[in-house]
Parts: sequence; structure tokens; C-alpha cells
Amino acid sequence: MAELEERDQRRVLTSETAGLAPGASRPTRLHLSQLPRDMEEDELLEIAGDFGDVLTHELHREGAYKCGWVEYATKEEAAEAQRSLHERRVDDWDMRLQAYLYPGCGN
Repeated sequence: MAELEERDQRRVLTSETAGLAPGASRPTRLHLSQLPRDMEEDELLEIAGDFGDVLTHELHREGAYKCGWVEYATKEEAAEAQRSLHERRVDDWDMRLQAYLYPGCGN
């Protein structure tokens, strides 16, 4: 229960709270699934950080694997991460990572 409350209290940056001008590139979320069940948040941030500034993130277990999302400062960063991470194998994990942009984000 405390974990859910903490997750609900996290502040997610939006274009309005980030002070972006209309038409400026907006923060964009990238959903990641089929992550290794033993992946920790620092590992997620290490992988995701290779593609740009991660503003916020979430990682949780879903069945036999973990999934989550990262929010990048720009749509371009999120798109580059999606191109590079989709179908990628992580360590000795037998499943291929799935990565896709949240619909409507950063448009």
C-alpha cells in the first residue's frame, strides 16, 4: 500500500509544469515491457539514460517479467530510445524487450 501511495505522490513533469512554450518539444513517455524479472531501477535508468534526459520513470512486476516506463525530455529522445530498444535482448534474458511510445505524448 505504501508503494502505491509513493507512486501516486511522484510528480510527473508536463509541458505546463516544465514551463515549455507552445510548440516546443514536450516530454514523452516510452513504455517498456518484457524486462528481466530481476531488473532494478538503477539498471533501467542506466539503459534509458543512453538516449537522453530521463525526467521520471516507473518499474513494476507484471507476471513473469517486469515492465514500466521512462519519460524523456523530448519526443526525439524517446523515439531514438524506442528504435534502439525495441526487440533488444537484455543480458541472459530469453525474452526480447518491447518498447513503444505512449499514444499522444509529445505531439
